[in-house]
Amino acid sequence: MNRICFPEKRVYIMRDHNWAYYAWDIAKSLKYINKESSLIHVDAHLDDLFDQLEIVDNGWDTVDSLQDSHDYASKTAIDEFLAPAFAKGLFNNIIFLSNENVPDAFHEGNQTIMGREYRGAQFTSFSAFKSQIESGKLNSLLKGRTKVLDLDLDYFNLGTHMYSGQILKSDNEIVEILTYLKNYPWDFITVAQSPEFCGDDDAAKHIYNLFCSVFDLNIEDATYW
Repeated sequence: MNRICFPEKRVYIMRDHNWAYYAWDIAKSLKYINKESSLIHVDAHLDDLFDQLEIVDNGWDTVDSLQDSHDYASKTAIDEFLAPAFAKGLFNNIIFLSNENVPDAFHEGNQTIMGREYRGAQFTSFSAFKSQIESGKLNSLLKGRTKVLDLDLDYFNLGTHMYSGQILKSDNEIVEILTYLKNYPWDFITVAQSPEFCGDDDAAKHIYNLFCSVFDLNIEDATYW
């Protein structure tokens, strides 16, 4: 699909997740978010954040304009956008809701990503994430900050490998999670369809339709970005 957005709702949708980098720069230019923002990354994958402790010579540190950001996003791999965005300072911290576990090596003392100290949290279950939010235990990362939801629809497919087939959560569970996310006070939302990781195009379309229904999005109101 083409990249579309719903400006009034501050929702930016893309097929491939690397374009989130550009969307976040747009949000920063529109003052929807600032350098103190918190990113909540809901995804079947960690998107290589902890594998990319050092990135050199790929141009991430020379992105100075929206055109630069567009060009940079267009040449990055689908899972190589998160570390540069954090290193650049688009976010103060990152909270993960992901089926993947953070590598043990990171817990053992490597607390910097591309020269910047990592702050955040990580959850492998929605119930744990919800509990921590509602108990106030994440307030130190969230309170008083602009907040960005970064949702990859492949989160709802339990088969996390490319073309692994459809092992989707039930529609009731998907709608429950989406409804909870919708009702949180976000300042900006990015959504990736990732059909290859949702199982196939039909699975991605099904999840996407549920997402649009829950978030009250009408395709006729969308514009390209």
